[in-house]
Amino acid sequence: MPRTSDIVLGGRLMLMLKGDNGVGKTVLAGSFPGPVKFFMFDGSKLDVLKLFFPKRTDIEYDIYGARETKFKDANGQPVHIKDLIQFADEFNALQDYCPYATVVLDSFTSFSVTCVTFQLDVRSASAQANKNPLKSKGGLVVPDFDEYKGETTLVTQTLDVSKVLPCHVIWTAHPLPKLETSGSGNSMKVSKSSSIAAYGAKTAAMAPSYFNEIWHLETRAANDSAGTRQRIVHTQTTGDQFAKTALPLPVSFDVTMKNGFQEVQKYLAEHRIKLQEAASAREAQTAANEEREAIRKLV
Repeated sequence: MPRTSDIVLGGRLMLMLKGDNGVGKTVLAGSFPGPVKFFMFDGSKLDVLKLFFPKRTDIEYDIYGARETKFKDANGQPVHIKDLIQFADEFNALQDYCPYATVVLDSFTSFSVTCVTFQLDVRSASAQANKNPLKSKGGLVVPDFDEYKGETTLVTQTLDVSKVLPCHVIWTAHPLPKLETSGSGNSMKVSKSSSIAAYGAKTAAMAPSYFNEIWHLETRAANDSAGTRQRIVHTQTTGDQFAKTALPLPVSFDVTMKNGFQEVQKYLAEHRIKLQEAASAREAQTAANEEREAIRKLV
């Protein structure tokens, strides 16, 4: 029977990087060991990683949306946006074979949007459903209970796959501001909050429990005359922004113009802890494959 005293800190991370757009979440994720695979829902071709890591050839990506689309951008480069079913098939397949040292879902917030809009497209295309679709007062088709159930199901399945992969798994998220009301009439109170999911509250509340590490990123004005911005990683809650860590990391550290993964390794080395790198990931995958094959033979 496993004992907590036998746990070795370090190894692979289940990490959520959260923060506003442009604070450096994707760049920090891209600093992790390769091969790296980005499952992109934010619509980007990862130009920012080309800027920060121009010599890396071990970062792959695919872009996903509500429906499959192919076109050429302004530079004549082909763009292929895959649909949600293709994402689910490809991500689930990683359980049987994962050649990556790091897998990144960027971002959970946009992933939740795609889960809902994909189902809205399916419902709108159904002649039977179009007889009486749920609409807003302005006449737009709006999500119903089925769309929220579908979102919860696919997010849960993706989280379950994430926790068994033999590599670093990183999900990014950008909290969205929300207004919450309580009471009524003169006693009504309005308060501000945030959610990492665009629609249902269930997935936003459930997802963080799968991650041992949740780091919040922000930018700050640097103490110079050039007006540059510092990129700060918080590993503990600051104000309204939740964060947590199970590792002996600083409460906050600066990754401005630095390799974020190497910075984390540097801090952990002070405690003789090391995160998994590319070779370790391949060894873990080989061991996982051998274990699955042994189970199949027994069955």
